[in-house]
Amino acid sequence: MSQLSQYSTSIVSDALDELAVLGVLPGIEARRVGQGRVVGRALPVRLQPKSNDPSAYRFGGGVGKPLEQVLQTMQDGDIVVMDLGGSNRAAAWGGLASRIAQRRGVRGTIMWGACRDVDEIRAIGYPVWSVPCVRAAVATNSRLARSMSPSPSRA
Repeated sequence: MSQLSQYSTSIVSDALDELAVLGVLPGIEARRVGQGRVVGRALPVRLQPKSNDPSAYRFGGGVGKPLEQVLQTMQDGDIVVMDLGGSNRAAAWGGLASRIAQRRGVRGTIMWGACRDVDEIRAIGYPVWSVPCVRAAVATNSRLARSMSPSPSRA
């Protein structure tokens, strides 16, 4: 990864184009001006709306169980790549998750969905990319659709 970090985003994008690999999620934007870029191991997460699923509950006024699983799994050097199907109806990532991730050495979070608590995220300097932000939490109406499987370099 240190070798990859030596290349600009445009060079990496051009290389992906040459390999016919789609390397972009339309509508994703940095939540902080001048945020820069990050390089790390992908920790892929996919959340789906729940439908009467008892495994997707919210407890004690804290984060929901799906996000709790992500927070317990992430490690130093990871980049959380969260798929919410591009939804901007509710957020699965915010200030608390960003603070926990930052303390654990996570390098950033990329959301194919919305985040919230943008002012707090900006204040702590944690890198987040997402579709436009919302105030509603997703914890009460989602479930973990796929358990996180580490990328090959995590082993």
